[in-house]
Amino acid sequence: MEETYEEKLERKTAELKQRKKDRRRELLCSMSAGKLRFYVFSKPQASIVERRVFLLEEAAAAAARKERLENALSQGQRIAFDCGYDEIMSEKEINSLSKQIKFSYGTTKRMTSPFALTIANYHGRIEAALQRFGIDQWKVCTETRRVHEIFNPEELVFLTPDSPNVLETLDPTKVYVIGGIVDRSRVKGRSRAAADAIGVATARLPIQEYILDRHNDHILNVNTVVDILAAISGGADWPSALASCLPKQH
Repeated sequence: MEETYEEKLERKTAELKQRKKDRRRELLCSMSAGKLRFYVFSKPQASIVERRVFLLEEAAAAAARKERLENALSQGQRIAFDCGYDEIMSEKEINSLSKQIKFSYGTTKRMTSPFALTIANYHGRIEAALQRFGIDQWKVCTETRRVHEIFNPEELVFLTPDSPNVLETLDPTKVYVIGGIVDRSRVKGRSRAAADAIGVATARLPIQEYILDRHNDHILNVNTVVDILAAISGGADWPSALASCLPKQH
């Protein structure tokens, strides 16, 4: 359904407010303690204690999040996006994939123990699309190499709905690979075939085991898979993680 003028205006206003808030957080996070103190207390509103406290708490939260993300690169559960399907995707689908990866990074930033994200086959159209989202400022690893050239193949687990193996827990010694391919261009068995071609393990999310009315609904956006894994990593069980993260059926 097409947005009304009022709905579009409301959405644009909310997006603008969020962008301003994000820029302010980045500014505060980049400041040293001395500069931050000067910034907060030299403002005309400096007499308002609540304003000072808000800015200081916001800056502290941004700094803590930045530290968590930096530590995650070497200590977090490893998740890799395999962006090696460029040849079967349209420009619209590449743009959709880039947005899904952006949403995935947003989920990771909110985690108490963030994932260590790697984007494999990072070149060409997907690189250009992610550059528009400021990926150079993200705490992720980008690699032009293929995923099995980056990691030990014995550590890889390709997540694919075509696998006969059910993912039960997240193994911190493994790298879980999510195929960077959107629904509209998915060729059945493509991600499974990619894993078999290099002789690595596969697994599927236990959707049919826990969500009985969605036993045929296994094709998910990249960010939905990350949301589910994040919920499991945060201590949720599979039924609650799937129920809360899977898109609602109409």
